[in-house]
Amino acid sequence: MLSVNQVIPDFEVKDIYENVINNEVLTGKYTILFFFPNTFKPTCTKECEIISEYYEEFKKICAEDFLLIGVADVSNEELKKFVEENKFKGIYISDQKKELSNKFVITVEKNKIKRSTFILDRWTRIRHSYYDIVKEDLENHLKNLKESFKLIVKSDNSLDSNIEIRRSKRGYLDKKLDEEKIYKLFEAAHLAPSCFNNQPWKYILISDEKILEEIYENIPEGNYWIKYAPTIVAVYSNKEDDCDLSNGREYFMFDTGMSVGLLMIQAAKMGILTHAIAGFKPKKIKKILDIPEKSVLITLISIGYPGSSEKLSEDHKKTEKSPRDRKDLSTVLKIYK
Repeated sequence: MLSVNQVIPDFEVKDIYENVINNEVLTGKYTILFFFPNTFKPTCTKECEIISEYYEEFKKICAEDFLLIGVADVSNEELKKFVEENKFKGIYISDQKKELSNKFVITVEKNKIKRSTFILDRWTRIRHSYYDIVKEDLENHLKNLKESFKLIVKSDNSLDSNIEIRRSKRGYLDKKLDEEKIYKLFEAAHLAPSCFNNQPWKYILISDEKILEEIYENIPEGNYWIKYAPTIVAVYSNKEDDCDLSNGREYFMFDTGMSVGLLMIQAAKMGILTHAIAGFKPKKIKKILDIPEKSVLITLISIGYPGSSEKLSEDHKKTEKSPRDRKDLSTVLKIYK
């Protein structure tokens, strides 16, 4: 079976009217892709009838960016006749050779595919899958399909919960991160966009206690709490490694910032606390970490599991639980209509 959030396999087929249908056609639209065994049984007719009735509602839910695709393992002629006689809505594909069914790992029994349905998002990721639907559950399945579709579209158009939950707190748990989890953070960071794909960011991960002690000596007392984090990451870059554009736009700082942002969102998703600081002695820390003189040590990020605020100052204890403080959006956003 294909897993949830997996991008669908590459494919290219023709519908009953010889139109090419492939991944590119689906990209940018929500798609309900349903497979059914034949066109002669009442169950198949009923399924197509109900899902056709929902068609306009599905379109309305996602602002018209919607495709309904039915796939049957009968001949093109039989399927075309079935669709036209019943005036079913959507796109229909004949899959007698099971080429598309096999890509979606649809169960085949007695040379017939078993009824299955997929909800795909705008990036052609599988957001929900229903394999081997039995006829007794068909009506409930279609009701659930509609509700699931609504929830997926609503979720996609809401603020990402990992961005909402991310906070620069200071209370850390006295527990080291698994190496595999740390690596995942940098995988996310390394997928950031950059000018001409230059990827100018550089990271140094420090969990060695001796090196950490040397770094602590070059961090002001105001950032005392960073000593409680099990890991510190140094982020640096060099303007020569990225675009140097007109009007003083040295892009290495912007591109590295985007990389750090992705690291922090991935950390929030994994229940990991990150806190970037600007208060440190860059020259001395660059020497400790053997960072090239021409490079800019942009920030240090403490990384670890969130823990108790017990060791923090009274002021910091308050900020751990305080609501997020942001300027009104109108002060940072200007819109030309």
